[in-house]
Amino acid sequence: GAVRFLVTSEDTGGEWSLVELTEMPGQKTTWHRHNHTDQAYYVLEGVFTAKVEDKVYELPAGSYIFIPRGTPHGQGNFGTVPVKVLLTNTPGGFERYFRDRAELFKTMKPDHPDFKKRLKELRGKVDAEELGVWDGQK
Repeated sequence: GAVRFLVTSEDTGGEWSLVELTEMPGQKTTWHRHNHTDQAYYVLEGVFTAKVEDKVYELPAGSYIFIPRGTPHGQGNFGTVPVKVLLTNTPGGFERYFRDRAELFKTMKPDHPDFKKRLKELRGKVDAEELGVWDGQK
């Protein structure tokens, strides 16, 4: 996928951030929650799938979903074309994960034995508590 930083937490004094994400088919997150961060997604292109608590949403272009802090969720692209979304984080700071993840990919390939461990460490730095695996199913 790709990330474009539109407004960083440095720009807003830590209040919020806005990033544009492009997620490729098959890309998905773990089952997780952000205990101190609200997230909101607006779908620009494709169909974005999000499971929030026990409900699955199939969100086409023009859709919006708000995920309050502390809410277990997972999201991904289970279609055949890229999905483009705007992601707002309140307060800001979580966008640093995308920057750190890009740096990790420059130094280590996903098949490296330490890759998953390093990725988990990055999530832990930015208010992302892993709760398990999410397979995209209801």
